[in-house]
Amino acid sequence: VGELKNLEVYYNGYNDNSQLQSFVIKTPLGEYTPDFLILKRKGKTYKTQKEFAADKQKGSIEKVLMIETKGKPFYTEEFQQKEQFVKTTFKKYNPNFEYVCFIDEGKNDFKKHLTKLKEIINAL
Repeated sequence: VGELKNLEVYYNGYNDNSQLQSFVIKTPLGEYTPDFLILKRKGKTYKTQKEFAADKQKGSIEKVLMIETKGKPFYTEEFQQKEQFVKTTFKKYNPNFEYVCFIDEGKNDFKKHLTKLKEIINAL
């Protein structure tokens, strides 16, 4: 998991106060919440997880990668319209945000997407 060194990874789905759960994009079709956020901060490097956890002044955000994992049955027309809004209008006003959606073909197996995800993360 060397690709994630010095990046912050958040899962946007827990209903637990210790987890990220309030990142929402308002679209013309309603709210969109990506599954994961990966943040890259300006000028920050961490040697250990403990050092990261203790850092209260983490620095300003340089890049944000929004990751969506979607089962094919849930990749509906409504979702695709929200996705299009994120890729165009939202990104136009938030150029430091990147977006990627990985679609599962019905087996709940996203392993085939790992190489592409690593490439995207390395490009942050």
